[in-house]
Amino acid sequence: MEEKATLAGTSHDGREMRRFWFMGSALLLSVLLSVLLAARPADANPRIKVSGCNVYGPNMFDPIAFTQHSHFHFGYTKTTNDFTGLEPQQDRNETTCKAPWFTSAAWFPEASVPLVSKNQVAVYYRAPGDRTKVQNIPTGLGIVSHEVHLNSGGSTVTVTFPDCWDRGRLNPANMVKSRNGVCPSTHPYRIPRVFYLIRYNGTVTSQTKVSSGANSWAPFGSEMHADYLAANQQPVFNDLIELCLRDAVAAPACG
Repeated sequence: MEEKATLAGTSHDGREMRRFWFMGSALLLSVLLSVLLAARPADANPRIKVSGCNVYGPNMFDPIAFTQHSHFHFGYTKTTNDFTGLEPQQDRNETTCKAPWFTSAAWFPEASVPLVSKNQVAVYYRAPGDRTKVQNIPTGLGIVSHEVHLNSGGSTVTVTFPDCWDRGRLNPANMVKSRNGVCPSTHPYRIPRVFYLIRYNGTVTSQTKVSSGANSWAPFGSEMHADYLAANQQPVFNDLIELCLRDAVAAPACG
């Protein structure tokens, strides 16, 4: 039989606090959903959107690959480093993004074209294909993407992350991208597909330079990438996945 540890003399208070938290979260999400359903356009695609994140850095930290090139970070805390743990991210609830539940750590290389002055990144979670098959993102899952698209005019860049996991280690080597929302049998666990929209104060081309080493730069077209380390606040984020992506009836555009 599974046993659950509680502190002596606090089991009742703990249950009451958990019940209060879940009731509050449910009420908040219910209100959010009703507002979004009323306001969304008829052709809105199901999504979760974090509309604005401010970057900090640049610095040399890379908590996934430990590479030594210059990155801009956003999301969890202004003290992200190569020894960032996941528990502090969830406990301290610190983020540079407008959505307080977005405490995942995220970063991408510094480029020779500067970023806009604020709200440099928007984050999207989508579910192409059969969205009812989408599962929750495991805390601690690290993902790296090299799929980068220069948008019209070159002032914004979209980065698309893999969304299929093999249920092995929580690292990028165990991730591949689905095809129209269908994961291969080797990587059956499908999560929401993560997108970054990065805004630059200038024109980015395939030859724009990005940091590729301690003192080296390389073409944007070959070296640009981005990283995502999953640690969003719970149960709020999993509830959003249910309401905004997996729910085939409501399917609002959240954010």
